[in-house]
Amino acid sequence: MTRAVLLAASASLAALICATAPAPAEPQDGAAVMARPVSGTVKAIALAADDGPLGAALASEFRNRGYTVVDGKTLASSPSFADLKTQGVDAVLTVRTASGSDDRPQAASAQINSTATGAVLAKITWQNVWGGWRGSKASPAGRVMRKTLAQAAREIADELTRTPL
Repeated sequence: MTRAVLLAASASLAALICATAPAPAEPQDGAAVMARPVSGTVKAIALAADDGPLGAALASEFRNRGYTVVDGKTLASSPSFADLKTQGVDAVLTVRTASGSDDRPQAASAQINSTATGAVLAKITWQNVWGGWRGSKASPAGRVMRKTLAQAAREIADELTRTPL
């Protein structure tokens, strides 16, 4: 009988905690949203105009981390770093990708440059998981292990922000 009373008490306590604690915000792919302020000198990042779907996913990741992301398409046709700096942009994110036949990124490189000095603040080369075979010889497990666009963006953003920008 005491065990039943303890179980009922713990269940009601758990329900009370869940009812009073606010639910954390989560993006649709289940990743955590980081709502803390940005800690480095870079607060606003411009995304190069031709960065494609991975660039857009990275922009979303950086917004979730507290950065202001400016779409490169809205900027002048070919602004210099000095022009961007006067517009309040601290850095420029450039992304290059190669996609596989399954619309998942196969490989990517990303770089963040300071608009104040032009120096490279962070750089990464990323490759999706695959077992070495593509097409009909590829294993089903290799296809399952490949990262989605959102997962790739999260991993790349994690590495780019490993040290505060």
